[in-house]
Amino acid sequence: MKRVREMVSADEVLAFLDSYAARFDFPALDNVQWEPVAGRLRGFRWNRDWAMVIELLLFSRPQVAYLTNAFAYGGLVGSEPFALVELTAADPLPDTPLWDQDGQWLSGPGPWRLSMGSGSTIHVGCDGPESATVRLQVADCRDEVSFIRGLARSVGMDNLTPRHAIIDEIPGLAIASEVFCLVDWDHPDVGRGEKPSDSHAIAQGARVLAGQAESISYDHSRNNVHWEC
Repeated sequence: MKRVREMVSADEVLAFLDSYAARFDFPALDNVQWEPVAGRLRGFRWNRDWAMVIELLLFSRPQVAYLTNAFAYGGLVGSEPFALVELTAADPLPDTPLWDQDGQWLSGPGPWRLSMGSGSTIHVGCDGPESATVRLQVADCRDEVSFIRGLARSVGMDNLTPRHAIIDEIPGLAIASEVFCLVDWDHPDVGRGEKPSDSHAIAQGARVLAGQAESISYDHSRNNVHWEC
């Protein structure tokens, strides 16, 4: 396989991504370790260099935490053309915990004070109380996954994990232009043997990164991720 910075065709980009999926370095949405609730598929280009980034806002069960995991591929990532970056998306302040000391969800109306990835602090409540600045539905507070899904729907992923966050972590992206960003796409079921190249969105993204297309165009009815935010 060519060096990443010598890849100039969509087929070469896709073969590169497929190679990482073959060794399980590609996100699977049905992972028992996490529950994704929102995401972004992004492409970056600078001269002949490129990067594709998949960001997943999720609840991590082992860590009992709300994170955004960013899977970054390509020459712009660095000398190692793959990076998994873990970003905090929402973190409850000590005086308003979401979980007890055993990691069990604390249900109730709130309010809770949370620090978001954007650096802002918000007051969140379910169906009240009056002091809450972000009010979720009662059903959003039944468990931690419903909570982060409702929060993402209410404030948006860009507030929980700003778009510049991954750029701050991977400086090579700062010199590049962002050439596409999707929030819904057809993600491959890598656990069942599907490859990134089987995804129409990723395949079209590779064409944009290779300069073979100006924008992503495909049948969006094939999308299998439909985030609520």
